[in-house]
Amino acid sequence: MTDSSSAKPKANRSFEKGFFWGIVAVFVCFYVVMVVDDWFPNKESKIDYVHIVNSDKDVKQVSRGKACSIKLGCELDAVIFLGEINDRSVEMLKDVINAKQSKWVCFNSFGGNTKAALDLSKFIKDERINTCLADYYEVDDAEVPIVNTECSSACNQAFLSAEKRLKIGNTAKFSGHAYATKDSLRIDFLFIDWLIMTTRIKDNSDFFEAIYYANTPDRASHEEYARKVSNISHHDRMYSLSLKKMNHYKIFTETCFDGLASCQTFAKGQQRVNGIGLEKNTSNM
Repeated sequence: MTDSSSAKPKANRSFEKGFFWGIVAVFVCFYVVMVVDDWFPNKESKIDYVHIVNSDKDVKQVSRGKACSIKLGCELDAVIFLGEINDRSVEMLKDVINAKQSKWVCFNSFGGNTKAALDLSKFIKDERINTCLADYYEVDDAEVPIVNTECSSACNQAFLSAEKRLKIGNTAKFSGHAYATKDSLRIDFLFIDWLIMTTRIKDNSDFFEAIYYANTPDRASHEEYARKVSNISHHDRMYSLSLKKMNHYKIFTETCFDGLASCQTFAKGQQRVNGIGLEKNTSNM
């Protein structure tokens, strides 16, 4: 007869050994995947792309396209900036602008790194770049229009650094809040880099520095807006501007409402008169 009491410990040891080697196998497989990924440094980085809603295709963060309004269609050729503002995306934008592709940058960005946004703000000022915000965008590589457009958080300071700021249509959101900063700790464990991130509130000094550096005719209104949003925690809902508030804070210098011809006229540095084509934002001047 077999002694069942001696068989149980053997079964337990077999289970423990199998469990141990199973964990080891998982780590080995994960490590192999990471190493293999590094073997192909020339493959196209997905960091440079953003996902488009209602599409299976990702598009580049910075590319050529058109800014459009729901009422009148696509009205302005521009460089379209999508997604997070960081050192890499800012350099991508600089490369496109320096290639003389356009003096117009239209945003759909939730913000990002404030130092990178400050770098972008100074570039927009120095290179005399114009900014725009539109109902939607059509980008060369996108299968569908890019909708639900916004310029939020750190995007605000980059957008407001332009002396000419155009609004195409009425649905895009302009929102802000107090800034926060991310701290990181990188640990090398089992030949893998582990990144631990923490977030803490910081002041809006980068925003104010961008406003002072740009020194546009609307500086006082932009300072007022920066003070307003600096009191809103980044944990709370952003302060989203109504059309009336956009005018109050002079977010835009002009509003394009009369179709393709008006936007093109403005893009060439000309302005129609008698209220035709471009509506000058004169409230609270």
